[in-house]
Amino acid sequence: MGEVTVGIKIVKQSLIFFKKGNRSKCIFLNMVLEEEDCSH
Repeated sequence: MGEVTVGIKIVKQSLIFFKKGNRSKCIFLNMVLEEEDCSH
């Protein structure tokens, strides 16, 4: 039950990140995918 709540929170936060723009999107993808491609 707790995991579902956490999942919903992550989705909401990710939507906020995506709305803020590419830099935040990159940071979010970095956290999730552990990719370091934020040079641009």
